[in-house]
Parts: sequence; structure tokens; C-alpha cells
Amino acid sequence: MEVVISDNARRYFCRFGFVMLCALPTLLCLNSILFPPSQADWSTRIQQGFGVINQLQGAQTLSPRRTDFQGLIFGGDRFESRLELGDASLQSLNEGRVLYVENARGSVTAFWTVVDRLIETVTWAGKSDRPLQLQFRTLTFLETEHAEARTCLLRDVKVVVDQKGRFFSVAFRPEEKTGAGETGRQFAVIERTIKAEQEDWYFDAVGFSIPVWVMQQMIPVVQGLNPDANFVDATASLVRSQADWSGEFSGQLRDADLQYIVGQRFDRMIDGRAMINLKNVRLKHSRVELLDGDLHSPAGMISSTLLHASHHAMGMQLVEPYGQQAFEAYADLRLGFQLKADKLSIYGMESGAVLNDSRGNQMLVAQHGANWPSSAIIDLVAWPWQQVNANTAAVAKYLVMPALQDDTNSGMRRTGRAKAIGGGNFFNR
Repeated sequence: MEVVISDNARRYFCRFGFVMLCALPTLLCLNSILFPPSQADWSTRIQQGFGVINQLQGAQTLSPRRTDFQGLIFGGDRFESRLELGDASLQSLNEGRVLYVENARGSVTAFWTVVDRLIETVTWAGKSDRPLQLQFRTLTFLETEHAEARTCLLRDVKVVVDQKGRFFSVAFRPEEKTGAGETGRQFAVIERTIKAEQEDWYFDAVGFSIPVWVMQQMIPVVQGLNPDANFVDATASLVRSQADWSGEFSGQLRDADLQYIVGQRFDRMIDGRAMINLKNVRLKHSRVELLDGDLHSPAGMISSTLLHASHHAMGMQLVEPYGQQAFEAYADLRLGFQLKADKLSIYGMESGAVLNDSRGNQMLVAQHGANWPSSAIIDLVAWPWQQVNANTAAVAKYLVMPALQDDTNSGMRRTGRAKAIGGGNFFNR
């Protein structure tokens, strides 16, 4: 059946189409050109859309779907809360609004503060009906605002938050490796999901390299390492639920300062720069459930107290005449280790030696195939008279192992090592 449209109706549709398709877009374009939003207007819009206080030097509206900014800064006046975005471009695309940034710089804390505020704005304030994205061509993390501060350069950083705030991800690809035998790209993804009002964070990465001081902002278990060490060629598959991390990671830890790790926390002295190969580290509720790897330090000094503690607590052979002076120089520290919830094993080189001097003579030799209770690591740093103080107890805080037992009769540690072996937990106060 043929539908007949009257002349009046035809004129009405033609006029409506002209207004919607021609006149209205033209008026909107003229309005944006003749009356562009002021710098203060854009600053307010950014704060409402992204949830962050900002500073802005200038803005230029190129089209209704694109605006370029100059001198854009997220955060306050203090360095810890500032993320300098410099020149940026805000574009409205089909997949949502995207803020493109060429070169951003600031602290790790400032970056995560911006991300948290963005999630809060999208999730709870309901300011956006489409996904929001932050894309950084380069993002430089600075330790401090001083010129000599350590830096970490990441490329192609992408932050996405969907319209309901249920999904958040950060993907980054650091600089290409240039060392011998080190080629390829590095990639990592951090995701956040909310299921049944429980927030989970996921960190999956393959072949990434990142300084320890950056990782310390994310995973507390690495806070006992010196900040200038580096994770190299690392892989990770971790999930954080209710502030606790679980999962596995591996990689090489280079430039680990043994004096920083041991000497500054316990009454033991050992120095030297070590390369620690972490074959597998398994975390459960932010505590180490499995630690498997090896350590090598080419030279350094070690205190006799640590040599004797290795002999008494771990059953290692202390070769004479070493251990008679307060400190001994070594020329090769090389050992493998495996720590489980109920077992600790430390083994030396092919000869069994853990320590050699500069002439190649053995200083400390590990027993072949010897296993000890996992809590022996505490006895290693607190033997024989030192109390289990807060620093020593902090070791147990990061290990899945039997709890330290209180000894009500004595505040000092027991030294009857030989009788205690195999008798349960013998690390008493």
C-alpha cells in the first residue's frame, strides 16, 4: 500500500533535517570559534571530568571534538602530588574521551593519586557516561624534584576506566633493551576489577625491567631492598585482594646492596653488590611461601658474628683461621637457596663453598643436602644473644612460617642449638 505524504508534512521534514544536519552544526562550530571556553572554564571542566585539581597555562579549541592544552599540571604545589603533563590533547572519540600526553613527569605517588581520583570520579561521582582514557607517549617517574634524582622512563602508558568504573588497566612498555643479548619489548598490565563489592588488582607482566624504588610503591614485600637496585627480565602474575598480594614472580635483582638488606636491620655486617637470580617467588597474602634462587657477590666484607651464626644456626663449616677477626674480606660469595613454609636449604658452589677468599681458599662451606626449618633464617640474623626485636620479627612478617613463640622465663634467645634441632619452633625470646 503506497503511503502518501502531504506537502505540509514534506516541508516540515525538510526544514527539520536542514536545522539538525546543517544549521545546528554550523551554529555550534561558530559558537566554539567565536566564544571558546576560557582557561578557567577548561580548568573547571578538567576537574569535574577527571576529579583532579589542575593548573593550566593555556587552551586552544581546534574543533568540538578536540582541545589542545599547554602547561597542564595535575595535582597541588608539592612535588609528591604533582604530575606535569605539559602539552596535552583532549579528544572525544567513539570509544570515549581520551587525553593524549606527549611527555609527562612526576612522582609515582602523584601518578597513582591521579588514577585513584579518576576511578573515584567515574565510579562514585558518575561524571562520565563513556570510558575515560589517559595515554602517555612517555611517562618519567622521578624519585624527587632534584636534578640528580633517580628516574624511570616508561613508554606507551595507557590508563582506561569504563563508564561504570568496574574495570581499570595500566599498560606500559618501557624503553627497548640495549644490552648484549637483551632485545625485545617489555610489557606489563595492571588491572582493577570490582566483584561483589570486593576490589581486586591484577599485575601481569612479561620481560619487564623496573627500578626497585618504583616497585616499592606497589608491593610492600620489596621494601627491604635498597632503592637503587633493579629488577631485570622479570615476569609476574600477581593479584592484590584486600591489600594483600598473592601470586608468583621471577627475574634478576641487580645491584642488591647486602649491607642495606642485612646490616642496617640486624646486628650483622656484610657488604657487597650482589646479583640475585630469583627463579621463583611465590606470595600468599603478602608473605613469601616459596623463595628459590641463587646469589653471587664478587667481593666484600663479612663480620665474624655472621660467620659464626652461619656455623651454629645453619651447620655450615667455618674453615680456620677465619672468624678470629671482627671482619673478614671475601672475594667470592656464591650460594643457592630455597625457602619454603617448613624448610630452608642453602648450598654452595660445586665444592660446597659459600665463601672464598681472594686466593681461592674456602672460608665457609655448606653441608651438602642439608635442610633446616624455615625459621632458621631468623636464628641466622639473631644468634646467639640478640633478642628477637622488631626488625628481626619483621623477617617473620614476610615469611609463611611457624609463629615465634614467647619464652616467659627469659627475654634472651636460647643457644642450645644442637638439642633444639627437629624439636619444632626453637626460636624463642
